[in-house]
Amino acid sequence: MPHDEAQAIQELLSSYAGLFGFFEAEGEELVIVGGAVRDLIAAAALPAKLDVDFATSALPEKTIAILKKRNLRFFTTGIRFGTISTIHAGKTLELTTYRPDESYTAGSRKPEVSFGTSLEADLIRRDLSINAMALRSDGSIVDLFGGREAIAARKLEVPGGGLERTRIILRDDPLRILRIARFAARLDYRATEETTTAATECAPWLQTISHERWKAELDKLLVAPHPAAGLRWLQETGALREVLPEALPLLESDGFDRWCEALQQLPTEPHHLRWSWLLIGAAIAGGAVADATRWPEVAARQQTVALLADRLKWSNEERLVVSELIAVPFGPAQLEGLSELELRRWVARTEPRVVDQCALLTALAQMSGDTDAMAPFLARVEALSGDATPVPQLPAGFGKVLMTSLALQPGPAVGQAVEAVKQAIIDGRIANRGSAEDYLAWLRNRAETDA
Repeated sequence: MPHDEAQAIQELLSSYAGLFGFFEAEGEELVIVGGAVRDLIAAAALPAKLDVDFATSALPEKTIAILKKRNLRFFTTGIRFGTISTIHAGKTLELTTYRPDESYTAGSRKPEVSFGTSLEADLIRRDLSINAMALRSDGSIVDLFGGREAIAARKLEVPGGGLERTRIILRDDPLRILRIARFAARLDYRATEETTTAATECAPWLQTISHERWKAELDKLLVAPHPAAGLRWLQETGALREVLPEALPLLESDGFDRWCEALQQLPTEPHHLRWSWLLIGAAIAGGAVADATRWPEVAARQQTVALLADRLKWSNEERLVVSELIAVPFGPAQLEGLSELELRRWVARTEPRVVDQCALLTALAQMSGDTDAMAPFLARVEALSGDATPVPQLPAGFGKVLMTSLALQPGPAVGQAVEAVKQAIIDGRIANRGSAEDYLAWLRNRAETDA
């Protein structure tokens, strides 16, 4: 064991020494499992951000009794799945009873589980060998299925490996196909030939899994450091056609590598931004990236969002945000020719998505190689922020002032007057954040001019 790894193990275990002791005093085993062990071994150090999960031989009721005896707070939200949560050193920890079996019925988001006392039986049913390791309180690592070797070889395979074993694991929970792709995207590891073959055979089984579970994995894949690795593997296995057919034109285009390079420059939060970039990339695949006239109309792009949102069960907020983000009305080649009036109207119409749409435009410029116009454009947008914003900001109660001062009755006439003032602000014909008297004077003058 490398010295740095041993030091990291001791550092990690020291944080939870008391918790280990509580279970051992009651004759139960408690181990750290899964991603924490994987990441520690891969880094040979304690990562800055480490999510620690525990598994135990104690049944849920015994876990509760142990926590009660030490006056520790606990939560039973996940007790059906053997998970009891507790607070330790200000962190919420999950303690899960060993589970030798876990399976999903068609369309279900929740597994049917059984509980056991064997650590080996718990580890072998996990999705990948790199996640099927455990760390005991004495610092020893339980690695029964080649997890350390898989990390060294940067490969993805199920515990035990082999084609038939992989088929069993993937048919038991086909979502594991997406999880493998997610880990490929996160770690830049490659699936073994047997894993890929089994995933190709089992890809149609993804249709038995709830689409909300699809979405959770795809969200994580898109914000991972190497999304291209995950997407390409999903395409290779045929799983992409099952869950995300919109992305197929993009992956099959010559511009996919450039799209991925640009994706890497986009923020990972909010994740809506990367979904928007995926859909824009699919829309322009095979076309001239810098030529907005070659894109599908905004309505067509938004229809694609609607279909995807229906299938993946997006929230109303996600639908709205992505639909607004992909409505970029121009490409990098059009930026230099935008008039001040067009720019002001775009900023006013697009708020509060201006910053994110600018990020998408920057990615488009990088992808197309047409970057010269971006810096001047971003400077013009910045000049329209803060106090110089064209987004109308009217005095409070302006509608009532209109009715009183212009003797207007509640109804369309009031709304039309307010909209006229707003449009004049957007177009720069009158100042923003003016007084009610200023706007009344402008309306009166406009009425006299029209007369």
